[in-house]
Amino acid sequence: MTIRTVLSDRTFATAASRGNVAAWGHIASDWRPIGGRISGDHAPALAHAQLIDGYRDAAARGLTLAIDLTPPGAGRDALLMRRVADASGIGLIVATGAHVDPVRLARVETRSVEALAEWFAFEISTGVMPIAGDSHEGISLVTDNAIGRATDALNISPVRAGIIRITVGDAPLSATDRKLVEAAAIASAATGTATVIVTNSPDAFVAAARRFTGAGGSTRKLILARAVPPDVPAAITTAEALRLLDTGANIAVDARYWPQLLVSLANEVPGRMGSIRSHTILLQTVPTLQVSHKPIVDDDDDAVGDPEVPSTMVTGTFEPLATNILDERIARQLWVNTERIVSLDSADPTA
Repeated sequence: MTIRTVLSDRTFATAASRGNVAAWGHIASDWRPIGGRISGDHAPALAHAQLIDGYRDAAARGLTLAIDLTPPGAGRDALLMRRVADASGIGLIVATGAHVDPVRLARVETRSVEALAEWFAFEISTGVMPIAGDSHEGISLVTDNAIGRATDALNISPVRAGIIRITVGDAPLSATDRKLVEAAAIASAATGTATVIVTNSPDAFVAAARRFTGAGGSTRKLILARAVPPDVPAAITTAEALRLLDTGANIAVDARYWPQLLVSLANEVPGRMGSIRSHTILLQTVPTLQVSHKPIVDDDDDAVGDPEVPSTMVTGTFEPLATNILDERIARQLWVNTERIVSLDSADPTA
């Protein structure tokens, strides 16, 4: 099975090359409103070095494949991902797609389903196109000149997306959300690329899954991932998990909550456990670079009313699943699930 990573299309043919985990998450992101970013946001050299060190360490501990679900406009940094992959040896996937406000792009509102599908497919087949809200090795792209420099760099060293990630609101889906789901389905069917749909509404998941298949997408290539704020005590209930699985799609579960969900499912639907395990991936904690706001403090040490500048920090650590959460057998199953879903080998919606 072929997986499209930032460096090349790769086949993880042996147990050694597969490792025992596949990590999903945000490796580098900037969730500030696009309109609030400024030209000249500094490139965080120290944070980049820490991020690369974190992935070198993760590689030494068995990580062989990582999926960066940062969408266009949210600080997606294709060239930084290329550096991380090159330095660590990890197969790293970047995403095309779209998020919600305040980092939803104007093109999402104005373009047709067909035009959005062509954009997604272009970034998968030809290469990522830098846009406002992306980053170029840590520098926010908010001016035409900055976007031009990033475009030149990516023309020299193309980075192709290997997954589609879209975020939608609550049900009923808005006209724009319906358009995004249909565009993702068309691009997914054409390229064989997986699609991750993120929302916090079970009703929206069901509606999105139906629209995705209605537009020609395959549930085999669809992942439903619940967006959960850090202060929410549970990522997904047993009833919600079963409802999502009944759509035929795969589900993403926060790794912290998977053991207890697994126990609950085993008690309630023991006869379905084989199917449940084969349609689940885990959202893991991985080393993550985030841009935050930091006030400029004057000599009087009073930050009140002072302007804010972006600061960067690396958070999160990598823990191998087999030693931290699950036994080796289930950890291997999670790798097999990820490989099947994100591989480019089957674009047939009926497969």
